[in-house]
Amino acid sequence: MATFASRLRELREERGWTQPELGKRVGLSKQAISSYENGGSHPGPDLLLRFAEMFGVSVDYLMGRSNSRREIGHDEPVRDSWGPEGWRMIRRAGRATPEKKELILRLIETVLAEGETQKK
Repeated sequence: MATFASRLRELREERGWTQPELGKRVGLSKQAISSYENGGSHPGPDLLLRFAEMFGVSVDYLMGRSNSRREIGHDEPVRDSWGPEGWRMIRRAGRATPEKKELILRLIETVLAEGETQKK
């Protein structure tokens, strides 16, 4: 199963960018990019959207929840998909400890997987 870390590395390498080059494009250090690519940390919602927009993929693809690279703007806009209340909760979750963030991500993945199962 793809993860944010593996997708970020994959998308960066497809463009032939180094970690420092990607960091420059989003205003981060090489160490921050390395930490994201190694799974040591996860970006907050604003940075996640910036990565998705820069690479022209959906947040779901970037997070490893979908294998469709659906470009932003070809479906429902990623920025609007959570709604205002959803984004408020995501911003609050961004202040959680790394362990709690991982728990939140696993919960979201479980809920989404259950939804896909119910559709079939």
